[in-house]
Amino acid sequence: MRPSQLLAAGLTALSLVAGNLTPALALPTPDRAAQRQQGQQSKAGSEGALPLAESEQFDAWFETCANAEPAEALVACERATELAPDFAIAWDNLGAVLEQLGRYEEALAALDRALVLTPEDANIWYNVGVVFAKLGQYRASVAAFEEAFRLNPEDELARKFAELLRDRLGE
Repeated sequence: MRPSQLLAAGLTALSLVAGNLTPALALPTPDRAAQRQQGQQSKAGSEGALPLAESEQFDAWFETCANAEPAEALVACERATELAPDFAIAWDNLGAVLEQLGRYEEALAALDRALVLTPEDANIWYNVGVVFAKLGQYRASVAAFEEAFRLNPEDELARKFAELLRDRLGE
């Protein structure tokens, strides 16, 4: 099964068992400063040119989204995705913030949007793995971490989490 198919299957499974899930692991999230720098370098190419006022507002929201405490970051991430709905990193950041707030299904929806826009982004797959692990959806989590590692072979953390979860599954 392709990782995108596994993600869709995982989202379906989550909707069936919502409310019966408990967080399983405390996994770190990727470096937001590095994401922000990458986003500033690629924003114009991924979304087209925003008018100057909107671009400045987007930059302010995106900065807050990437660096603020989760409650404040949530509002900023939502505004950033409204201003630039085709900017995958903003959706990825929104997913990470929602995960930090324990809003896992919403986090997966935001991360799914990010993957639609940029399916080859290892960081997004890593974040998907974190959310699935916290939901106890270990097979989906392993697949996401393995995809993150496939896309970025230097991501030892994704590889190690996939191994840890495979051990937990007895595989």
